[in-house]
Amino acid sequence: PTRTALARSVAEVRRALEARADHGAGAVVYFFFAGHGQADRLLLQPEAAAEAAITGKELRVMLSELPAGRIVVLLDACRSASLFAERGGPDLTSEIRALEAKAEGAPLGVLTAARSDRPAGESAALQGGVFSHVLASALAGAADVDGDQQVTFGELAAFVAFHTERLTGQRPWFEPPGG
Repeated sequence: PTRTALARSVAEVRRALEARADHGAGAVVYFFFAGHGQADRLLLQPEAAAEAAITGKELRVMLSELPAGRIVVLLDACRSASLFAERGGPDLTSEIRALEAKAEGAPLGVLTAARSDRPAGESAALQGGVFSHVLASALAGAADVDGDQQVTFGELAAFVAFHTERLTGQRPWFEPPGG
């Protein structure tokens, strides 16, 4: 995606949530990205420059503005944990601090394919990331340990972390909603 397409998609989700009877309060939003990542950013399709990216702070702020009960971020990209696990120094403007404070309080759960300093594993046989394959299996019901027809964030993180590490040696990183 491009930055413009990403912003447009998030705006469409916001409008759909606001149109609900509960104005999104009972909704769970899943944000999934499979692509390339570098330290502190996900690479996007260039629009006007040679490289386009979105940082973890930008993504957190963008998603925290959604009126959802919970937001789950799933990232299959190299060094993807660096978007959320390592934060730089504080910004100097009060507007940015206010946005970051709002974003920190968002019910945002994150599950990434790789730690901050590691690449994500890909498989020629799967024609993509192993993390994405395991994640799809988990969401299809394989992670529903208690058989209640719902895959909780805990079930999802445990299943994906165990099987991704077992298959590739890479250890996914996660942060549950609410810390």
